[in-house]
Amino acid sequence: MGTQQGLIDVWSLDHLSAPQIRLPGHRGNVKSLAFDTRGRHLASGGTDRTVEIWDLDVIRDELGRLGLGW
Repeated sequence: MGTQQGLIDVWSLDHLSAPQIRLPGHRGNVKSLAFDTRGRHLASGGTDRTVEIWDLDVIRDELGRLGLGW
């Protein structure tokens, strides 16, 4: 879910009380999110006129190092 603070909140269906991780990347509202067809990348677009590409494999690895599953 994109936020008005420029963050992307990643939620776990097992833990809906709080986002599992927050991805910073935009200086304005996040207006759009899209996964690639293989589910390996996430693109986000914001009112700051930027597009961010997130490598979900890297994020999953980092979550594993923190003891969090995805």
